[in-house]
Amino acid sequence: MAAPYPYQIQRLSVPVLNWPVALDGLTVLHISDIHLDHYLLPHVNAFVETFSALAPDLVCCTGDVVTIGNKHLTALEAMMAAIPAKLGRFACLGNHDYDDHAHSQAVRAMWQAAGYRLLVNQSVQLNAEAPCYVAGVDDLKHGQPDLQATFQQIPPDSACILLAHNPKNYPELARYQPSLILCGHTHGGQNQLFSPVCRLTFGPYYDGGLYTDHASPLYLNSGLGTATLPIGWGRWRYALPVPRYKTQAEVALLSLSSTDSAKPNEQPTGLGIA
Repeated sequence: MAAPYPYQIQRLSVPVLNWPVALDGLTVLHISDIHLDHYLLPHVNAFVETFSALAPDLVCCTGDVVTIGNKHLTALEAMMAAIPAKLGRFACLGNHDYDDHAHSQAVRAMWQAAGYRLLVNQSVQLNAEAPCYVAGVDDLKHGQPDLQATFQQIPPDSACILLAHNPKNYPELARYQPSLILCGHTHGGQNQLFSPVCRLTFGPYYDGGLYTDHASPLYLNSGLGTATLPIGWGRWRYALPVPRYKTQAEVALLSLSSTDSAKPNEQPTGLGIA
């Protein structure tokens, strides 16, 4: 039996911009940087059981689904397809989803087969009690992000959740005034021994958590998986995991509100996966 996998479920109540009262309490399960590999593979069934029990209204994944190659995409498809959501399931692409053209196409096909709407510079309106949109922008590093195209179908001052893998351009993302921005990519710094390097690499937005520097709040997910160092080449590539230090793997369950009365929980709920 696999040893427990340490991660947290961050439960936060978040006041957001332009949010209709009719949708107060809507919950978003935010999953990012899964980096599914042979280390995480034994925990897939337990992830499904735990995430399904959260009964979210939306499931949103902000990129980087596997570490290297395509061999774990079938397991990932089964895992993501099994997580239910009342109003819809959505994803955007991350830098590792552009390993090469064939890999990018395989990731896109995986999301479609799993029943997710992959948003690449696109938006979609939810079938909810009040008008609300989910939008997704292409990866900042390896994609072709186009925020104007992403928001062109969204009326001004509308409720909107924006998925963007990389938080580095938070000020630019916030200029379009989405209600909430969901990001990943940084793994919360992965290993805090390297904090100075993280600041140089990612800019000021790399620690996981809620940022309210602009009118649109940004939740930066520390990721479920881990960063790796690739060893070898071609078919013989191997991913050596980089240990986390003073950063915890996580998923986030966000309850959205039109008011500022709600506060983040002081303590996250930590779970180990058997």
